[in-house]
Amino acid sequence: HKMAALLTRNQIEMVVHFSGNAYVGESMVYPEDYYQNITASTVSLVRAMNRAGVHRLIFSSSCATFGSPTTFPITETTPQRPTNPYGQAKLQAEQAIVAFLQSRERQHAPFSAALLRYFNVVGADPRGRIGPHLIHKANARFPRILDAVYDVALGVRKELTVTGDSFATKDGSAQRDYIHVTDLVEVCISLHLPVSPCISLDLPRDRPRRGARHAARTLTLTLTLNPNPNPNPNPCPGARHAAGRAQG
Repeated sequence: HKMAALLTRNQIEMVVHFSGNAYVGESMVYPEDYYQNITASTVSLVRAMNRAGVHRLIFSSSCATFGSPTTFPITETTPQRPTNPYGQAKLQAEQAIVAFLQSRERQHAPFSAALLRYFNVVGADPRGRIGPHLIHKANARFPRILDAVYDVALGVRKELTVTGDSFATKDGSAQRDYIHVTDLVEVCISLHLPVSPCISLDLPRDRPRRGARHAARTLTLTLTLNPNPNPNPNPCPGARHAAGRAQG
């Protein structure tokens, strides 16, 4: 009821739902937190939106819902078979949203939603107003490769440990896909108009995939050459996509 009152009081017209735990490793240790803070919380949010008469939702899902696909690229026809509680919780949240949307359709009532599936979000505000370095406890225990590199550069972590050296990649390390945070924001802005009845977007990669060791080397070089945030309010594409160069 408090969330519904908040939406009503502020005359909210659309919800962009990013909230939720987001570490695969942590979800294996504390799965109950992920089902509570992703699946259950999303159901509560949709219920509050319905009570408040808010009919548009953009949900931040994850490509983790696809699990370990055997064919690439990942498309809308790729089966969703998550392999960890994080991906499962995201998929269940998607299913809850779609089920609610379908119920609204049967009642000829308004509701539209967009489900965004993507991998790791990296990078910082090009104007330097907020940085990419995460300092909360979960990130310390279950860091992504780029976060771990930042930790080492800042002296927070003693050394960089790359897990895995026998993958079918150039250097044997695992591959990761990234999307720059600014690009993700632009996608959400482009979806501010009603979407009907429901769409799911798998945000594409436009750069080659590379291993974790390459990411560490590239990002280390980037931090060494340009340790300060770019003050230019209209950065060049190279600055805007600095994290994109550190594919890993």
